Amino acid sequence: MTDDDNKDFMTEYTFSGCIPLKYLFGFCEDYKKILLNCNQQLILNRSSTDFDALYVTGTAVKENIEKNKKVTIDLQKVIWKMPIVRVTDREKLKLLKVIDSRKTLSCAFRSWDLCEYPVLPQNNSHSWTVKSSNLLEKPRFAIIGFQTDRKNNLTNQSSRFDSCNLKNLK
Repeated sequence: MTDDDNKDFMTEYTFSGCIPLKYLFGFCEDYKKILLNCNQQLILNRSSTDFDALYVTGTAVKENIEKNKKVTIDLQKVIWKMPIVRVTDREKLKLLKVIDSRKTLSCAFRSWDLCEYPVLPQNNSHSWTVKSSNLLEKPRFAIIGFQTDRKNNLTNQSSRFDSCNLKNLK
């Protein structure tokens, strides 16, 4: 990649971005109460390659394909920003009494589940089983998307989906 390829995107081969937690965690969008004495974890799972996070355009893409495959994304810093609520001593005692009572506090939240079917057969109809769940975890929505020739392909955007001439979905 040359400097001209990224002149409007990044400087000195680094860039930064901000993704609000409500786009990643259903919990951060739904739960509006305070958390007291709770540990939080952020676990990021990465692919073994960075190809699906990259999109390369330009006239010299075909000539530089091997060079472009060596480009990596190095995650150097993650900042977790959560608001901190400071309460008076009287309110703090009330909250500590709730914790000491060992009363169960429900913390309902949305969760995301990805089911990937890597290779669909080349026929007119196909069915596959969808994971079922109990009433508490009943799914509200099913989002279905199709991609053709986008995995590990630097010249096709992984953020785009294909219609695949789908006629019916039940």
